Amino acid sequence: MLNSILKILSPILLPILYSMCRISFKLARNMTQSSTARKFSNLELRKFAPLYEGHIINVSGYLDSDKEGNTYKSYFTKSKSYTISNYKGEKGLTHKENEVFIDLESDLPEELKGKFDVVYNHTTLEHIFKLEKAFENLCALSNDTVILVVPFLQPQHWIENSFEDYWRISPFALFKLFKKHNLEILYVNFNDNFASSTYIFAIATKQPDKWKSKFSTIPKMNMKSHFPGHSLSNLLVD
Repeated sequence: MLNSILKILSPILLPILYSMCRISFKLARNMTQSSTARKFSNLELRKFAPLYEGHIINVSGYLDSDKEGNTYKSYFTKSKSYTISNYKGEKGLTHKENEVFIDLESDLPEELKGKFDVVYNHTTLEHIFKLEKAFENLCALSNDTVILVVPFLQPQHWIENSFEDYWRISPFALFKLFKKHNLEILYVNFNDNFASSTYIFAIATKQPDKWKSKFSTIPKMNMKSHFPGHSLSNLLVD
């Protein structure tokens, strides 16, 4: 009797159960994928930002929000000055104090080259088609340190008539790009959460001798045993 009922109901119940599983997974993913990665990168920045003094710029920082109720300016407790750069379009220029216009795809104005001790940039490069030019400009803005957050794994995202989404960046790419512009990576890390975007957090410098003692006790990433997407690859491999 039970088997007969199950045979009748299975064609109806199975699609419903499948749909419910998909909806549950999507809800969980949407709740965690960006917030988890953002919380990771914020935690990383909180560890290192207090080390830095001097003039700081958050490039393409919009409102400077860390999306946890604070500003990134508040992380750099020893800064002498704090500037935000923006571009045109939605989530672009705000016309607030200490804001400058920078087009990362164009040549950098001479007066901005080497002006800042720390250049901070969070998840912007994926939206810039001329990625290598933008990377060059980020490095040129700094006389010392570049702190960079880039997505390795993230759903495509864009705003119509404002910016699009072109790239995902690996640690290998970061090492080569920084080396090309005479910066040495001091630290690199990433979050590796299931059902989450993956952000890579990197700190590079033009003055490695100045900073190596402060970073000497920090474990180095071993990509042979741990790499971005590691949790996902373990899930997919038989």
